[in-house]
Amino acid sequence: MSADSHDIDVSRLDALVKLKSDEEAVRTLLEKAISRRDQEMAVYARVIADFCAMHVPPAWCPPSKSMRRLRALVARREALLDLRTQESNRLEVT
Repeated sequence: MSADSHDIDVSRLDALVKLKSDEEAVRTLLEKAISRRDQEMAVYARVIADFCAMHVPPAWCPPSKSMRRLRALVARREALLDLRTQESNRLEVT
């Protein structure tokens, strides 16, 4: 059986074969990159674990209710000061 007997375009077949081999090459490169990334991540994790073992940070404590209220008041004051400046600038323009 020849390729001509089934009306197969040989150049398209060659292109498909090349595409398939390119696809496999890309897949191989991706697999290597993922493997390398996983190895790097393992190294990073070890460095972080060693650092944490040497420098034990203090446990985080949420701010007290009075501290949260104070921060909210300071933020509101800053917002009011900004608003006053905006209004002052607006009045100067008109």
